Amino acid sequence: MMRLLAVLALSLPQGCGFPTPAPVDPSPPKPQPAGDCAAAGAHLEALGCPEAHTPAGTSFAEACERAAADGRDWCPGAIARVSSCTEVEAASRECGP
Repeated sequence: MMRLLAVLALSLPQGCGFPTPAPVDPSPPKPQPAGDCAAAGAHLEALGCPEAHTPAGTSFAEACERAAADGRDWCPGAIARVSSCTEVEAASRECGP
């Protein structure tokens, strides 16, 4: 019995059963230039877009700045360049999923 256990132990590959963790990206999220959220929010207001405020009534600028502080990018630079409210959704996708 001991001999069988010794043979089994020697035949197992090293590190068996433990998955290798995925590498962590050490780079911090890319910061948004100061004022981009405010400029995008003002632009949405000027166009009369419903996206100028969240459903809860928070301004786009404030919600965008909170998201940026959490490392999420709402693409304010792209949103500030839209020429109509129908382009907002497409512009918000420019920064990724």
